Amino acid sequence: MLTACNQDKKINNQTSERYFQSWSGINHPINPQDEFPKGSIKFKTTYYIAYYKNDNLIRFKKLHKGTVLFEYLYKYDDDGNPTSVTIKKSSSEDKTILING
Repeated sequence: MLTACNQDKKINNQTSERYFQSWSGINHPINPQDEFPKGSIKFKTTYYIAYYKNDNLIRFKKLHKGTVLFEYLYKYDDDGNPTSVTIKKSSSEDKTILING
């Protein structure tokens, strides 16, 4: 579990938004790395925003100079296991991939 270095911005009762410099992993869901406070965005050219619900990564966006380059949207089953990821890129059609737990 990741420890927040800044206060989570509450989107609703159970969803939070956090900011990262990078990510790791070749499988989904990926692992955001190097968290930083939202106020540091002004010093970043490229950064990532991760959205969590009930400790599960549900959305992950890469931004470069304020433009979204790609986005991952994750779905989970009732037990909290990831079931699929939809990959959105501005240059192509959305692609959904099933995740085998």
